[in-house]
This record gives sequence, C-alpha cells and structure tokens, in this order.
Amino acid sequence: MAIIDPEGLFGGDRLRRCSNAAQLHWPRLFLASDGFARLEINYARIIGRAYPTFNPVPSDAELQACLQEYAKNYLLFLYEVGGQLWGQWDTRAELLPRYKTAADRRSPIPPEPAFTRWKPCYREDNKPFPKCFGSISETLQYGVGVGGGKNTCASDDARVSGLLPSIDNPPFGTTKPDVVLEAEPDRQKKPNPADGFEDVQRSWFEQWWVVYWRKRDRKKAWLAFKKQVRTQTRFDQVMKATAAQAPEMFSKDEQYRPYGTTWLNGERWEDETTAVPPAAAQDDYPEFPA
Repeated sequence: MAIIDPEGLFGGDRLRRCSNAAQLHWPRLFLASDGFARLEINYARIIGRAYPTFNPVPSDAELQACLQEYAKNYLLFLYEVGGQLWGQWDTRAELLPRYKTAADRRSPIPPEPAFTRWKPCYREDNKPFPKCFGSISETLQYGVGVGGGKNTCASDDARVSGLLPSIDNPPFGTTKPDVVLEAEPDRQKKPNPADGFEDVQRSWFEQWWVVYWRKRDRKKAWLAFKKQVRTQTRFDQVMKATAAQAPEMFSKDEQYRPYGTTWLNGERWEDETTAVPPAAAQDDYPEFPA
C-alpha cells in the first residue's frame, strides 16, 4: 500500500499554496490514483473510489476546482490520451507500491517532452504555468477506469537540495499500453458497472437504506434499487418521497410496512402522502433515524 509522508502533507510548500478545501481533499484524491500515481479524471470512478462514505458526496464542480489548484501549484500534471484526461502526481517513487498491477500498467504514460519540462517548473518563481487544459469541466464526468494510488509533496528547499528523492530521482518504471482506444465523442454510452456508474448507485443506495423504515432483505432491495434508480433526478425523488412517507410508515407496526423491494418495484415514490392522526403522531411515532 502507498504511504503519505507527513512532511509533505503538513509541510509541503506547494500543498500549502492550495485552498483549505483542496488540502483536505488531496489525500483522498491521491490515494484514489493507481500504482504509478496516475489519476483518471473521471467523476463517477473518483466518487466510488475516494468518497463512498460521504453524504453528500463532493460535486463535480468542487473536484474540478481542487484539481485545477493542484495543477496550478505543480502537484498534478494534466494530460490527455485517447480522448480521456489523466493526471500524474509529482511524487516520490519509493512511496508507491513496489509491485504494479495489470491495471496500473495499462495507465497511459505522460507525454514527453512536455512532462519532463513541467517537472522543474515549480522551482522557477516567475515562470508562467504551462497551458495544459484551461478547463476540465467537460471531462470530469462519467467515463472509464481508475486504480489505487499514492503521493507526497516535499518542500521546495528539500527537493532542490536533493535531500529527498522525487519523480526526478529516479523516474518511474512502466510499460506502454498495448492499445489506446479512441473515444467516440458523439455516441452516448449506457451506464454499466464497468464505467463506474454502479459505484454511484451504491452510494445512493446506502444513503436511502439508512432512512428507510423496514431493513429486511437488503440484497433484494439493492437489486431493485439498481433497476429503478438510475438518474440523479430519480434518486432525489426517491429520497424526498421516503422522507415524506416516513411519519405514516413509522406509525404502523413494522409487519405492515412494505419491504424496500416492494416499495421500489411498485414505484411507491409516486404515492400521495397520507396524513397521520394527531394522536398517533404524538404518542406512537418512533424517533426518525438520524
């Protein structure tokens, strides 16, 4: 497993230049990278890998802003291969996993000589940042692939003096991918587990299951949820309906509350909410789960 050096995390000059939000997100985004410290800029995969327990999860705009800060401060080199945007962290090789996976080795190598020219730029105080990508708002969306990841950032003084090894000393070892598949820009792909959409659905399901009123047959409920809840709009509709119907459901004995599978397959989020008599509301409601 990768190691995050506390000297870089708490004392790194480049990380210190980032906003508080970017500094807080950095460890998770770094550890969501693969064995070569390469991060595929893919919103669904990043959320599924780095933020599965967050509620709510960071928005794509928040992550875009953080990635732009890392690029501006020479922590992350942005490059595009086959229509997909990637980021290469500037890191110390010995902090990365010694053994790389097949998925790690399929990640594309940063282009040369642009990457080599970029590496020392952070030491040149007045040199403008090389123009990689002005905006990543259209690329930080659902797509394919991400791996498992790593990095640190040491101070400029330590890096310049050679006291700490870096990406320059020694360079990474890697192999080139056998094939780079070109993106089909005008074709809308259906979401599937391979491109990370199931990770997003799993995060939605966990949020819904916490507040649902009958926690039985979780596995069947998950299968029904995957089938019925496939958009952010539907998820929001399901959560709103669950909250609205909760007082009525909690006023009943558990045996009379519908299973999650039944509720989802019956599209019960379309039901009108029935008002509960005041006496029941006062005496019989259990506390709504936090």
